[in-house]
Amino acid sequence: MKTVIILVLIIVVVANAISLARNVNCTNSNYKGSVTFEEINFNERNFDMCKRKFSAFKKQNSADTVLYRLCRKNILKFWNWGNYILQEKFNLPYISWQEIASRRGKLTAKSGFQDF
Repeated sequence: MKTVIILVLIIVVVANAISLARNVNCTNSNYKGSVTFEEINFNERNFDMCKRKFSAFKKQNSADTVLYRLCRKNILKFWNWGNYILQEKFNLPYISWQEIASRRGKLTAKSGFQDF
């Protein structure tokens, strides 16, 4: 029994070490959906770019200045636990896209701050 527990712990640790080496993509938005950002592991479209764009948005808009995470944390995906604990983007508050979409309504003209 002791060897099984040790083996499971080794698998969790190794899986998280590998997972930390890659980026888990996430989407982000503000409360009204006037700012949206979708991470892609390509061309530096990462959370740092999201923070820069959101900072530029906040300079132009004084209301609705909280950034939300749209991707859920799935605790059954043990290989992502390290990312959930250590990456800043997973410390953002969660809100579902359905809530934002109902407030945003139909998108007629994109601002420079909307990916989707």
